[in-house]
Order: sequence, then C-alpha cells, then structure tokens
Amino acid sequence: PEFLRVLGALAGGQVHDHSHVEVLTDGEVYYEAELQAMAQARESINLEAYIFKRGEVTRRFLQVLTDRARAGVQVNMVLDAVGSFTTWRSYFRDLCQAGGRVYFYHPIRLHTLPRANNRTHRELIIVDGRVGFLGGAGFGDHWLLPYGPRSFPGWRFTTDGAWSSSTRCS
Repeated sequence: PEFLRVLGALAGGQVHDHSHVEVLTDGEVYYEAELQAMAQARESINLEAYIFKRGEVTRRFLQVLTDRARAGVQVNMVLDAVGSFTTWRSYFRDLCQAGGRVYFYHPIRLHTLPRANNRTHRELIIVDGRVGFLGGAGFGDHWLLPYGPRSFPGWRFTTDGAWSSSTRCS
C-alpha cells in the first residue's frame, strides 16, 4: 500500500483499489507481456523509448503496432533521437503507412549541443489508457537474446529490487 501511494504521488495520479502493479524481471517476461497487451489494444497505444534498436525484438513490436494501426487503433511512438540513432525513419514505413505516428525528440543540432546529453531514459507503453508498462530496459535484442562472441545471456535490468526493468500497472 505504501508503494502504491508513492507511485501515485510520483505519477501525479491516484491509485485505486482495483489497480494492480506487477514487477516483470527480464526480457522473456516483460516483452511478452507488453506484446500481449498491445495485441489486445482497442483504442490506443502510446510508446516512448530512449532505445529502439533494429533487430528481432523491435521487428516483433513493429508488427504488433502495425497490425493494431491497421485495425484502427491510434498508435503513437516517441523515440529519443540519440538513443535510437541507428533506427532510421524507413524502419517505420509500414507502421506509418498503416496510420501509426512516429516522432523523434531532442535531435542533436548545432544550437542544442550544450544540452545534447539532457535526455530521459524513459521506456513507457500505455495501452488503451488502462494498462501501462514503465521501466528502464529499452527495445533491443540484447535485453532478450544471447549476444556477443561468447553468447552472453540477454541482459537483465533488475537489481536488488530498488529498480525493475519493467512494471505493469493496470
């Protein structure tokens, strides 16, 4: 109950008795939960990300987002221009043609160089205004799939419980 009061205060909202918070600990868990929630969207999907890196994980997300946009769901993506630097606009062509909207924020320009590193690392997904995912893990294969020359397991972005990789709130 105390955590829910703090969460409500930080989010500038209220947590009601019917609210539910669940910690999702690694890519296998949170990506599947996020994809499942988005696949059930009827009205809107809003996604904000610092890292949205081309690969298998983002291909799966784009497929669901594109399918939902084709079904008439309002899809909005806001991506950090630096954190998602290697993911070009052409990667989102099908989503945009289906009616989805993709925006890059805080691009590096000559006049913004003094503030070039003033970035947030938010990773948010809000589905139909009812289910939300928040956390620090971005969208990239290294949070799920083995990587590197020695096939390290996917990153786990959970520490001693003070910070979780993704939290589902509904």
